[in-house]
Amino acid sequence: MNSKKYMRQAFLVLAVLTLAGCSSLSMRKRGDTPAWVAGHPVSRSYFIGIGSAKIEEDLHAAQLLARKRALTDIAEQIQVSIVSDVQMSAQCRVTNNNTRNDNIYRERIAAFSEAVLGGWEESRTYHGSNGYFWSKVVLSKKKYHEQVNREITNAVEKLCDIIRYAREGSAQFRIQELYRGFTIIDDFFGTPLAARIHGREVLLSNELRRAMRHLLGSIEIRPVLSEIQLTAGQPVPDTLGVYIYCEGKLDKSLPIAWSASHSRVVLKKAPTRGDGLHPVVIGSLPPSSGQVTITATPDLKELAYDLIRRKFTLPSGSFTISRQRASVYINTTDPFCQLLAETLEYRSAITRVHDKNSAEFVLASALTKRGNIVLRNSIFRADADLAIVLLAANGVPVLRFNETIQACDGISADRALDNTEKLALEVAVKQVERVF
Repeated sequence: MNSKKYMRQAFLVLAVLTLAGCSSLSMRKRGDTPAWVAGHPVSRSYFIGIGSAKIEEDLHAAQLLARKRALTDIAEQIQVSIVSDVQMSAQCRVTNNNTRNDNIYRERIAAFSEAVLGGWEESRTYHGSNGYFWSKVVLSKKKYHEQVNREITNAVEKLCDIIRYAREGSAQFRIQELYRGFTIIDDFFGTPLAARIHGREVLLSNELRRAMRHLLGSIEIRPVLSEIQLTAGQPVPDTLGVYIYCEGKLDKSLPIAWSASHSRVVLKKAPTRGDGLHPVVIGSLPPSSGQVTITATPDLKELAYDLIRRKFTLPSGSFTISRQRASVYINTTDPFCQLLAETLEYRSAITRVHDKNSAEFVLASALTKRGNIVLRNSIFRADADLAIVLLAANGVPVLRFNETIQACDGISADRALDNTEKLALEVAVKQVERVF
């Protein structure tokens, strides 16, 4: 492989090169200025970098800075593309305009720098009388190009294997393998890696993208039912879920993440069944939610965000589910029960009817406030007893709820009593809506 073809764009190196483990510093006594300080030397066999730093209070810090500048000098000579912080941040852009931590990219740069330029040496140092420290670093051009070729060859071989073998196996394995190929490409920071596949020269980055698009496009997430309409008293089926197919074959490898189009719908992921069904448990479906879309997507965690950043479309499958409003007869004139019924009707949870024979449910509720107001630490505390009874049309109890409600106020006993009613109403609404 012709390394010069790739060296035109070169690798992003030396930006964050770790300086540990380098050759020890040798101090030259002050005296006549060396020729390599007075004028930059040139060599056919070596890249030569010269760097200097003003000595402040810390001599060691000046030595390290001078060496780093010498390495940067070499980087400029071999036409290394130094990516700016702005460009690096742009590479990290993900969905919702969030920016990922740049450190992960800087760590890759540092690791790749050490691998490719591991053969550099600090050949000379000089402590000038003007308060500056100088460093001379050399790198064998032959060794550099040999190492670059090895890195390119290894990367190309890995990428070809990934593209070849990612056509087999489970969907999860294939996605992870192709994604591993992208991380290899990323380590070369824009350098075009090519190879001959099926008798033609191709860019491996393009082949990876083509393979990933084909794979993601071949994944189908099929719901058990596409639409479910429930009555007010009908329980949610426990067989709802999706099957996953990859290239037309049932695939059990991909985990599923669930989401609902309404925040009041509670979803819980259940273990995958032996037949490949990914069930979902709907813990709450109040009529006020309206028609809700339940969506299943592959649970790829952080990898999903990176695929979206790379402009891939993730497969998904969805179904709709809704519950009819319950027709409820209010079987008491208690003011609290009337307030509860009005609140439930306002929230579209029930439809209030005045004919008991036409109602699906009968509701009775009461809040009994206790007169014993407790004053403790200048805080008034009031207690009240909440009772709810919800019967089906045939008289079978659907909900029986009794609880003591406590509320406080720091100003007056009357306000504490009012607070008990507000809190009791919130509790009662949740209890009744849970049934529906």
